[in-house]
Amino acid sequence: MDSNRQALARSDPAVWAAIVGEEDRERRGVELIPSENYTYPEVFAANGSVLTNKYAEGYPGRRYYGGQEFTDAVERIAIERACKVFRAEHANVQALSGSPMKMADVSHIGGLIAGNAMANPLDHGFDVMTTTGHKTLRGPRSGLILSRAEHRRKIDKAVFPGLQGGPHMNAVAALAITLGKALEPEFAVYARQVLTNAQVLAEELMNRGAELVTGGTENHMMVLDTRKSFDIDGRVAEETLDKVSITVNKQLIPDDPLPPLRPSGIRLGSPAATTRGMEEAEMKLLAEWIVDALRRHGDDERLDAMRQDIERFCLRFPVPGVSGAAAGTAARRL
Repeated sequence: MDSNRQALARSDPAVWAAIVGEEDRERRGVELIPSENYTYPEVFAANGSVLTNKYAEGYPGRRYYGGQEFTDAVERIAIERACKVFRAEHANVQALSGSPMKMADVSHIGGLIAGNAMANPLDHGFDVMTTTGHKTLRGPRSGLILSRAEHRRKIDKAVFPGLQGGPHMNAVAALAITLGKALEPEFAVYARQVLTNAQVLAEELMNRGAELVTGGTENHMMVLDTRKSFDIDGRVAEETLDKVSITVNKQLIPDDPLPPLRPSGIRLGSPAATTRGMEEAEMKLLAEWIVDALRRHGDDERLDAMRQDIERFCLRFPVPGVSGAAAGTAARRL
């Protein structure tokens, strides 16, 4: 355990317990929410770095505060890499999250575009495109705006001072790291595997009688109609899968007669499982477990036995940046 984590464990055991509890949950289960992923260890390092301390209102070379030598360097690296990854003429990397920067948004598939597994709108005549740093890109919670050069001034003014104050430079550094990873050949392999895994998962679910809203998938996600497939609503399905350590989210379906917090479907995706090294064989197992659990949603004894099997399975696939020994030891203290 590093010194900062040791200090947190001593000074605030309640928050420490929540963090290590989440680490253990992520290790023992599998995330199938398509907007979630496991980030890089280097992103953890940057997010918790001294860049958290620095106020950096403005842009590189045009800040309102002094002492910007290294913040300018980090932001310039992020901009350069973003333009290279997405073949953009300009990039604004200061958006604090996805919501405030949405124009032509590809947040869900941004990583698949970066890995050249899906088409890039900028290659097909779009002037502006926005995405997030997390989700399929595997980076920090952040946003970026990519555009033609002629839109640079308007976009930069809209972000600062128009919409927000100083950027979170720790997140900008983490985004720069993420974009560097996206330039490596391994990321393209990962992006293609995300698509393959999603297609296998969708096919296996349908083979077992589950009805998908679109009859399959052409990207990383799918929506399962739980009312038609299992005669249960999406909230029951989500809670049932939570019991067996498979995390999904309840989801509205087209013309859904049910309310948003008790909709007719669930949403599933492959990015996080793929990050842990799961491939086609594992997708088939997950589909089998999902269908079995939802068909037997009232059988707690069966669900508990299934949970134990799934947790043993998940522990074979490490979560990046999460120490198994540290998390396990801490969890046993809870």
